[in-house]
Amino acid sequence: MAKTVPGISDLAELIETAKRALAKGELEVAVNYSIQGIRAVMLDNSHKRSPEPYRYLAEVLERKAEGKNLELAQRQHFLLQAAALYNFLRNFLKTEDMEGELSKTLSKIVSCKLLDIQDNMDEMVGGNPLHCKFDSERKQNELKILRNDVKQSLE
Repeated sequence: MAKTVPGISDLAELIETAKRALAKGELEVAVNYSIQGIRAVMLDNSHKRSPEPYRYLAEVLERKAEGKNLELAQRQHFLLQAAALYNFLRNFLKTEDMEGELSKTLSKIVSCKLLDIQDNMDEMVGGNPLHCKFDSERKQNELKILRNDVKQSLE
């Protein structure tokens, strides 16, 4: 594959190819095109960074973890990598200037995916996901409220 830095249209082609490969279940092809898309975004500063290559790479890793012939450690490894990418996306969406509707939609998808990964990890080790719910967004908000309460009491 070419070592040149793709332009905007090439990035869109890479993302579309990764999407099609993911839909067909061709995970290795989807990984390769997602990684090329990420490289294109990182190397080309002439346009806004796109979260899409990261999203599709995370989805591919999540799908790879579903492989029943993999050892538990390898499945967990793929899920942790996917979770790291989804967390990166969540932070990316908070810091980058994106279209409001796209940002909201992607933010909801990322939050749901993180909860799905958490449930999968719980099930892998024999836990019950219904008893192991942890919502990091809710905990962050609770922590902010506590900090504000402490600030006000100190003033």
